[in-house]
Amino acid sequence: MLTNCGICNRKYPDNLLSQNFIIGSEYTKLICGICALEEINKNYGIDRKELHGIIAEHMRLLAIKWRKKRKEIF
Repeated sequence: MLTNCGICNRKYPDNLLSQNFIIGSEYTKLICGICALEEINKNYGIDRKELHGIIAEHMRLLAIKWRKKRKEIF
């Protein structure tokens, strides 16, 4: 089943989306790893190129592959 990312609104398989505790005291909506990295960078004023958790980074790379497979530009 495909579900929209809570930030970029692109459709992903459910297993590529997750809630993230980025800043504050609440979790995000279901978001892709690409948006998770962008939100972390924006909220903390940093410029990471990848996520630090092994599983999180793996999911981000899978989201990138998913977009490329559908020829989506981001």
